[in-house]
Amino acid sequence: MKPGEHIEIGVRDSGRGMDAQTCARVFGPFFTTKNGGTGLGLYIVHGSVQRLRGRVEVDSELGRGTTTGVLLPVHSPSNQPHRRTRARRAFWPLRMSA
Repeated sequence: MKPGEHIEIGVRDSGRGMDAQTCARVFGPFFTTKNGGTGLGLYIVHGSVQRLRGRVEVDSELGRGTTTGVLLPVHSPSNQPHRRTRARRAFWPLRMSA
């Protein structure tokens, strides 16, 4: 990634975590650790973030849960004045299953 301003989004769970072999595969298409899952969630996120010149990282350890971070560059076109906007917070219920 290029140096500059970035936005970081992080999600942490307290689930069972993953071993290193599983972590290495989480961005692959159709890879899932859940019964009935499609295995497309992180694959799509990873591709979308890469197209925006960002990065996705996963840190997990068995018995300790998983932390997923998304790092995105801040884009401000030089030909348009920077507009200040009010920050919005969105909260939604997350459904976690072990």
